[in-house]
Amino acid sequence: MFDPHSSSIHALHERTLKLTVALYRVTDYFPKAEILRNDLRAKANEIFEQVTEYDSAEGLENGATSLIPKIRTIKGYLAIASTLNYVKPLNFVILEKEYGVIADFLED
Repeated sequence: MFDPHSSSIHALHERTLKLTVALYRVTDYFPKAEILRNDLRAKANEIFEQVTEYDSAEGLENGATSLIPKIRTIKGYLAIASTLNYVKPLNFVILEKEYGVIADFLED
């Protein structure tokens, strides 16, 4: 399990992978033409890509400054998506919380 206070890069990679897959599953319920569906997936992919590119804590620390704004953006997209009634709001609460955990880890 991911410990927000752990320095385990592997655990962060795994958490980000699972979070990205979860976001894809939730957005599968959006209409295919919904632009927000694609925007959420694109931003999740950017975050996943950037996290998985780091192979050391030092590299992650250096890249954290560019990840935090991406996480803020995806959380904003999730707030918008939660108003569209495509899926239960709890899904967005969980996704937003999980992205917050990653942001908190990066900011520590």
